[in-house]
Amino acid sequence: MKLRFLLLTLLLALPMFGTTLPAVQINFSLSLSLAPPDPCVPPDPCRVHGTLDFFETTGGNVNPITFLLKSATVPSLNPGDSFLISLIPPGPCFQADLCTITATFDGTFDTDLGSFSTMIFNSGDKLPDSAPTELPAVQIPSGGASGPLVTFDAPVSIGTWTAAIAPVPEPSSLAFVLVGLGAVLRRRSTSR
Repeated sequence: MKLRFLLLTLLLALPMFGTTLPAVQINFSLSLSLAPPDPCVPPDPCRVHGTLDFFETTGGNVNPITFLLKSATVPSLNPGDSFLISLIPPGPCFQADLCTITATFDGTFDTDLGSFSTMIFNSGDKLPDSAPTELPAVQIPSGGASGPLVTFDAPVSIGTWTAAIAPVPEPSSLAFVLVGLGAVLRRRSTSR
């Protein structure tokens, strides 16, 4: 009887806890798409490839600490191709807005005219006249972001990048407790 009272109390208290527990991980996805302004006609080369690096910055504005989360090699993308990568960063700091994700792309755009340095920029950024000596790091806010994939001799947008951050749902521990209590009740009632 006491066990049934405990179970009923937990069921009635469930709305106070909400129906789900907060997520402890974030799923980060970034997609690169190649769409140069002038159509490339085979067999002329027209592709982009490079390295995407993802960084986590913690510590706020006072003593920021940045470390590499993941590095990914982007294979040669032809016009119309896309590359997608997803990762779940370690730790709960993204949920609490205590850290940020930034990304850089160190790429090369190969054409029949030569190979050109290629980078990603935030949407709305003023593009420099020539390739920066340091890779621009684009910050990915919790709502996601997007921007141009830019190649240099002169800045030309040859594609886009899009990033999304979404919570990864955690199984509700309270639901597991309730299932366990139900199993105990069932076992006690069948043993009588």
